[in-house]
Amino acid sequence: MRLSVQTTILMLLMLISFSCSGRGRGATKYLTEAEEAYKAGNYSIAKLKIDSIKTLFPKSFDEINAGFHLMQEVRMAENKRNIAFCDSMLRENYNMLNEMLVRFDYVRDDRYQEFGEYHPKAYPHQSSLDQNGLRS
Repeated sequence: MRLSVQTTILMLLMLISFSCSGRGRGATKYLTEAEEAYKAGNYSIAKLKIDSIKTLFPKSFDEINAGFHLMQEVRMAENKRNIAFCDSMLRENYNMLNEMLVRFDYVRDDRYQEFGEYHPKAYPHQSSLDQNGLRS
């Protein structure tokens, strides 16, 4: 009887110690993977890993808080990358735009239009652009 009580107590202590020991390991693993993806420039995977921390480990508050801070850095880096890409595309396509604008006329009436309109020079009703009136 005494042996079974001691064995039961020992089993319960082992169960408690093993069940509580590895709680935050998975969350820290996801956080380090997210940091590695962020440093490698793979922002979508970094955001995915950070979101996985919140859903898979809802009680790992320190890792979730660190994930929020890392998410801000990831979003900032992603926005900087997107802005740099858009700026480079503007520079590249600006010459093409100037070449295309030669084929269009800019029509604007200062009395009521804040912004004008571009019409092709080969517009079939080009004479009607300068006329005002009603048709019946």
